Amino acid sequence: MRPAVPEDLEPMMAIGHEGIRPYVEKLFGWNPSDQERGFRDGFACEHVSIVQVDGRDAGYLQIDEHADHRFLAGLYLSSELRGRGVGSALIRELIARARGDGKPVRLRVLNPNPAQHLYERLGFRRIAATATHVHMEYDPISIARADLSAGESLALIRALNDELSALYSEPGANHFHLDPEQVTGARGAFFVARCGGSPVGCGSFRLLDAETAELKRMYVVPSARGTGLGRRLVETLETEARALGVRRLVLETGVRQAAALALYRGAGFEPIPLFGEYCLSPDTSVCLGKDISVPGSR
Repeated sequence: MRPAVPEDLEPMMAIGHEGIRPYVEKLFGWNPSDQERGFRDGFACEHVSIVQVDGRDAGYLQIDEHADHRFLAGLYLSSELRGRGVGSALIRELIARARGDGKPVRLRVLNPNPAQHLYERLGFRRIAATATHVHMEYDPISIARADLSAGESLALIRALNDELSALYSEPGANHFHLDPEQVTGARGAFFVARCGGSPVGCGSFRLLDAETAELKRMYVVPSARGTGLGRRLVETLETEARALGVRRLVLETGVRQAAALALYRGAGFEPIPLFGEYCLSPDTSVCLGKDISVPGSR
């Protein structure tokens, strides 16, 4: 693989058109000028790697980076390389990157293109479909209910406690208490996020009354921060709390946790008066709340 240069556009367009033409013709017919214009508009050298075999250019891979995902904008190989596992190997490398940093990989393929079956075999799932395209995603992150007393849960909680203890050394500044029975059944829930099977975060909520729940024990390991995982944990907790009849979420975080404050405010939480045990730490605690009675409310 090597970085693309502007001179690669013409030969890569020939390879790309050779690969895609049968499916475009089936759906739309083939208009050479339209196809050339579309390729020139979409071919971004800074995002393209040229596939080389025995020193010869034999295709290209285009990956567009976004804040919360990667988009596979193009993967085309010369005809003699197809069916030899080269494309599968490139996709597996992309999947390995996703598992490393937690970023989902998204793509779209034309409906007649059988490549969608390859992507499914490699772990992609269909997330949407139109009359012309199938949209797919490989998501290395899974978020599921877990037992607060399980070993991996306790390891995440210990890491969170250690981090908070280092940030807030003042007596009474930390509020670590959460019982397993408070986050089970209809009283709440505890979730663990995994990337490629390894635990990388957690979060929970506990009911304070029939319509109010408190978010607790939110944590993302340092290596997974900045990937959108915290936002996904909050969204998961909101959905699960709403399913239990909760109409309002509240939480406490600390004045020195700028990233956490930005996450919650970005998710629609607003400042509220200190409540409960947090009234005992007015110099370090910040309390926030959000109405979740309507899905998507902010």
